[in-house]
Amino acid sequence: APLIINQAREAGVDCQIMAGDTWDDISIAERAGANANGVFFSCFFDSTDASNAAGVEFSKGFTEWVAADSARVENNGGTAEASRMVRSSDEFNSAIEAAIASSKTGTAIVEEYMEGPEYSIDALIYNGTMTITGFAIRHIKYEPYFIEIGHTMPAVLSEKERNELISVFALGAKALGLSCGAAKADIKYTKKGPMIGEIAGRLSGGYMSGWTYPYASDLNLTKQGLLIAGGNVPEELISKRVPITYTPSEICKNNPKPYELYEVPCKRTSAERAWMSIPGKVKIQKEGKWKVCFRW
Repeated sequence: APLIINQAREAGVDCQIMAGDTWDDISIAERAGANANGVFFSCFFDSTDASNAAGVEFSKGFTEWVAADSARVENNGGTAEASRMVRSSDEFNSAIEAAIASSKTGTAIVEEYMEGPEYSIDALIYNGTMTITGFAIRHIKYEPYFIEIGHTMPAVLSEKERNELISVFALGAKALGLSCGAAKADIKYTKKGPMIGEIAGRLSGGYMSGWTYPYASDLNLTKQGLLIAGGNVPEELISKRVPITYTPSEICKNNPKPYELYEVPCKRTSAERAWMSIPGKVKIQKEGKWKVCFRW
């Protein structure tokens, strides 16, 4: 992030820079210096924390603004402030009643819970081909709550399940019109087969695309993506990839192959883990330099 900020300012780019929550890091401001002034980023906050006056005001105003328009409510996925997992038909009615009681609009949303291991898959799409550039198992704890504590690649699973997951990812990317550049999927393998959580026209965030996959494969993934974005031939990507068998799952078995499928396989195992145990508290203190202390 500091490199992006400094390069942009040195190139004469003086517009506002907007970023995601991963930029909520004091080291970025320290390294970018005055160039970091005016950078906007999202950040997590506790909307029920009465000591945060700005947060309380924003939460109240945003909730009222959403609830005032039915289209906004639908686009926001409702206004409920509670969720519950229903494990049997006996729990259904009480769960609906609890959800409606917690909803400012008196409505509830029923969604299917996808039970099964979750994977992250990265890919680069180029000239009618999709090349898998990272296939990791995500370590999610305390389901149905989403507490991610890391990932490991390459994921260990059967070749059949692996090829099904990749093939369904490819079909989804094609359906979204992704024809050149990056693609990533968060996807589960359930009793119904592959089920997509998300497909986006980007690489995975955090450590996977920038650290664990390059270490495991000896391929600079960001460089290959930039070559494609600049209209150049990703020669290293092409030279290192191997073909994958298109194996759509039963539900989409009649769909034609969306791309020629390849993969640059991992040469070694690489993993990323959260440092903080759960439950735990993060305390940030300053003693000359900023540091993060973990307590549990």
